[in-house]
Amino acid sequence: MSDVSNGPDWWLASDGKWYPPQSVSTAPPPPPTPAAPTPVGNGMAVAGLVLGVIAVALAILGMVIIDQAVDDVDDCFDAIGHDVETGANTSEAACD
Repeated sequence: MSDVSNGPDWWLASDGKWYPPQSVSTAPPPPPTPAAPTPVGNGMAVAGLVLGVIAVALAILGMVIIDQAVDDVDDCFDAIGHDVETGANTSEAACD
């Protein structure tokens, strides 16, 4: 430290004193860059797709079961002689 500059690399501080080049403080390191956010859209899209496929499969299964039940009821009405159009019952037999 000196009241006068002793060379070209000396620097003048705010206290009015001259400091040698070795005393120059280095700038603080830059702050770390933030980490990139983890993408969540891909996982949610896959989950939505899987649930959609399951829903479609269950809907198809439900339609097959209902169709089979309707066929069973029609067969039962045919077996007991029930006329679906008129509602007339021509037999007393029951369906299992």
